[in-house]
Amino acid sequence: MHFFNLCKINKRRQEQAAENGIIPHLMNFIMSDSPLKPHALPLLCDMAHASRNSREQLGAHGGLDVYLSLLDDMVWSVTALDSIAVCLAHDNDNHKVEQALLKKDAAQRLVKFLQCCPEQQFVHILEPFLKIITKSSRINTTLAVNGLTPLLIARLDHQDAIARLNLLAQTNKGEICNPLLSCLDFHLCTEEL
Repeated sequence: MHFFNLCKINKRRQEQAAENGIIPHLMNFIMSDSPLKPHALPLLCDMAHASRNSREQLGAHGGLDVYLSLLDDMVWSVTALDSIAVCLAHDNDNHKVEQALLKKDAAQRLVKFLQCCPEQQFVHILEPFLKIITKSSRINTTLAVNGLTPLLIARLDHQDAIARLNLLAQTNKGEICNPLLSCLDFHLCTEEL
């Protein structure tokens, strides 16, 4: 508990903890449903925001896989998606995060998450999704091929204006991804007829 309090708001301490091997322990607490899980989850998700070193440690210990598995957790899914987006945004020349997200299982998890996302969380996931598809045209294409496009189009009638704006921004990124753009064009043309 004291460790949580020391690291929660101090990125330098998070980085030091990552360098000294805390990430495998945090992951163990999370995966084993330890009583420490409520303290380990926010720290592990914050590690993506801490530093390049912390993200490298996350990558070395399978942190991205844990973030992807957290997409099934209603409480932590939005935070996990944001951590995925941050890791991708800071992906270095090796493109390890991009490569991991291009795998079929990861792409399907992301699409399924958008599909099953409850209404009250939907507005909060759009910005991280936009960051992901903007950062990588390859991920954009992979997600579109795996069913993202119809899900975005189906949600264009969302009651929240901010959500609609973010959805339009995502479909606008379809200029990067031809499957997304052509499907959106088809949808918009059929509505006009």
